[in-house]
Amino acid sequence: MFYIKEYDEKYKDKINEFIISIFVEEFEFYECKEELMKEDAASYIKDGGNFWFAVDEQDRVIGTVCIDKIDNKVAWLKRMYVNPEYRGTGLGQQLYNKALDFVKDNCFNRLELGTYERLRAAIKFYIKNGFEEIERIEENAEAKFFALNLI
Repeated sequence: MFYIKEYDEKYKDKINEFIISIFVEEFEFYECKEELMKEDAASYIKDGGNFWFAVDEQDRVIGTVCIDKIDNKVAWLKRMYVNPEYRGTGLGQQLYNKALDFVKDNCFNRLELGTYERLRAAIKFYIKNGFEEIERIEENAEAKFFALNLI
């Protein structure tokens, strides 16, 4: 059993620790640890996006997703992570749906994201949800970029 919540400042440290446990420790992006330790999810909300997280019955953070507003037409899907114990339970889809509803409700025309080749399950998930690979946005040799047009 899990519950999805909108960002709450009292979970800031738990959320950052969770994201680090997945992105840095599980997927070995060690170079990002210091940056992620300083991240403030509230900044996405202040800039016109939003942040959601899931907790289990013991109040452990087990999933995250956020929307970063790029401009009035384009949003960026970020920080979509699910605890390995909860993969395959539908939690990832529910988190994504929460983010997608926000994007639609706020009249964005396009949802973009960046991910990495080694995150094959994530790429498969995004393609299953209608995303198409797009031209490289940043000069990162390993990064892949995807977009979902909503109009």
